[in-house]
Parts: sequence; structure tokens; C-alpha cells
Amino acid sequence: MLKAISKLVIVSVLFAVNFPVIADDVESIYQIDVILFEHTDSKRFDAEIWPKEVNRVNASGAINLSKMKNQDDSLDTLQTLNALDELGSEPVQKVINSTVKLVDANNLKLTEEANIIRNNKGLHLLQYLGWTQPLAANVRSTPVLIHGGTKGNNVTAVVSIKPVKNAFNVDVDMLYVTDQSTSQGVNEFKIKKDFKVKRREVFYLDHPLVGMMIKITPLIIADQ
Repeated sequence: MLKAISKLVIVSVLFAVNFPVIADDVESIYQIDVILFEHTDSKRFDAEIWPKEVNRVNASGAINLSKMKNQDDSLDTLQTLNALDELGSEPVQKVINSTVKLVDANNLKLTEEANIIRNNKGLHLLQYLGWTQPLAANVRSTPVLIHGGTKGNNVTAVVSIKPVKNAFNVDVDMLYVTDQSTSQGVNEFKIKKDFKVKRREVFYLDHPLVGMMIKITPLIIADQ
């Protein structure tokens, strides 16, 4: 109990005086929530002339969220200090970089939007998840790899985020595969987009075949 109280006093002092180790090494922590869905209109393939051959998504160096266990990553100051105790002289940034984890379903922030999609006959939900990740200003994040859907209709997406002033530049590389096909026999579709998202904004990426919603919420903001 005394140890916990001492740690709370220490962390209060660190934040109050802007202690340089915390300010210099700890990146800000964000929760990223993503919904992936497909359109089910039978005429959706008629929207464009689709290329017959597409490249795979570039998942090099990406963190595969499908291999992570479902757990809530609600970092607090005591958890961070405990990690520092265990690592001794290891830099704080190494502690934070190991905290990319899935968010528990009860703490996801796009549940209302996901329910609207589930109840829309023209849409089909492929994936709904969230994760926490450290992000540094003007630095492209480590990409994450997301899988959704079934063997017949599925999507693979690689998402990376770069915080900029008052917003985030988001890069999405997606491959959508369906058991249906166009009149030319095409059943694999590549979608690659770059767009800007504001903090806490629900951004909607539309496409004739698939759609995406993303929300980025700050959890811990490091002093710059």
C-alpha cells in the first residue's frame, strides 16, 4: 500500500514539473476504433470497370491484430511505473511500444454505428474492433493488419497513422475478396486511400464495394 502511494506521489511530481524522461520518451497513447463493412447491392459491381489483376496488401512490419488476445489496454500511471521497475534502465519508449493491444468490446467507441450497419439490409458488417497504440507527432506509426469477414467474403486492411497538427493522416491499404464476381470475372479488389481525420471524429471512407469507419481518441497525451 505504501509503495503504491509513493508511486502516485512520484508520478504526480513527474507530471507537475514536466520531468524530462517522461516528456521526451513517452509517446501519446490513442485508441483507434475501426469498422469494416461491405455493400450487398447486386448492382454494386457495375459502378466501375475493375482491373483484373491486383497487388496484395503490403503488410511488411505490420502488427497482426488477429493474433492478439482480446483485452482492454487501459494504461494508468501505476502500470507504467511498474513496467519501469521491471525493466530497470530500459527506456520508457520501449515500455510504451509494447502496449499495442486490442480493446475490450465493452470499451469500443463505434458501437452505435456498428449496430446501424447490422440493421441495414444493404450492408454487411465484416469487422469491428479497436486497439490502443502509441503515436508520435509527425511520425508514421507502425502499421496494423486487420482481417474481417468469412472465407467467401473477406477484407484485409493495413492501417498506419501519422499525427499532424490537430489531426491525423491515415493510410489504408485494403484487399476485398468476394465469392461473387463482375461480368469480367473479377472477384478481388484493391482499395488504397490516404485521408485526414480529426480527433474524436467519426470518419467514413466510402467505396462502391466496401466501407470503413474510423475514430481516433486520445487516452494519454505526452508533453511535447
